Amino acid sequence: MVTRMAFPTSNLSAGLALVVGLLTTSCGSGGEGAAPGGSSSATAASAAPRAVTRPAVDPDKPVWLGIQAPKEQVLKVLNPKGQEPYAGPKATLRGRIVMKGDPPPETTLTFPAECSEAASVYGRLFRVGKDGELADVLVAVTGYDAFIPPVYPAVKVDIKACAFTQRTLAVTYGQRLEVSNTDAVTSYMPFLDGSAYKAVMVAVPRGAPLTLSASAPGQYLLRDAMKRPFMLSDVFVLKFATAAVTQADGRYEIAGLPVGKVRVDALLPVLRKTTGQEVELKEGDNTLDLELTYDRTKDQPVKVPEPVWGTRIPEVEAPAGSAAPAASP
Repeated sequence: MVTRMAFPTSNLSAGLALVVGLLTTSCGSGGEGAAPGGSSSATAASAAPRAVTRPAVDPDKPVWLGIQAPKEQVLKVLNPKGQEPYAGPKATLRGRIVMKGDPPPETTLTFPAECSEAASVYGRLFRVGKDGELADVLVAVTGYDAFIPPVYPAVKVDIKACAFTQRTLAVTYGQRLEVSNTDAVTSYMPFLDGSAYKAVMVAVPRGAPLTLSASAPGQYLLRDAMKRPFMLSDVFVLKFATAAVTQADGRYEIAGLPVGKVRVDALLPVLRKTTGQEVELKEGDNTLDLELTYDRTKDQPVKVPEPVWGTRIPEVEAPAGSAAPAASP
């Protein structure tokens, strides 16, 4: 059995320690009520509509709130000072994260024939392009005194041929996670390991997205319950909305930031590699490229914990490991 390795904050930069302190979790969306039904009788030519009782709608519910939790509970976490949403001059930060040093080793994972995408996503310890562009890096901006809410109620991720489209996901507490199966034949059972759940739902081929959510900030693992242990994604449920994850080209973009001095940190979860610096943001566009270095003789991947089945409440709020596949020697 593998065990989850500790995520010691003493090994993190000061900025990332702040990210850890602000980090991670169960969701759902309420409907507007059932459609009107009808009944028939021997003498009625048409069905008479039945009265429909609709649940009360909270007109003050934030448009970005995507989980079934009181808005007061969520705002207490995201906005403890009770500030108005930031409305001053805004900045956008974009850039590219690259990896220097040794190439990523191949993993010891094996993939079924139908899992054509799995090898490209999970076949190496981390995903890096020919010019060092690094995917799946969490980039977080902190250190400002303002309330910046998320824009959307959900963060979306697809499944394609036995692979999640990202190995790292950044979710603001209050947002839900929507998982869509884009396959034509294969089904999946995605679940958020570390969060409380009572049942695992089936993502049928090209069906409606499944919604997952966390009950508290922290770090979780998005997994599949259908004997595909290689399908893993680190999910960071944060106490702030100013974060992004690099795509396959190593690029990220975070908009709606306050101007002034902030802290920018980058984390590659599979290795717990971090880098960051303080920057002065000006109104409009800003650019910050960052670099990580991989030394195969020194940098060890984080071990993957065994999944925990059934209803579970997170034991800790700080990250306690990440979804790292074992590397071949």
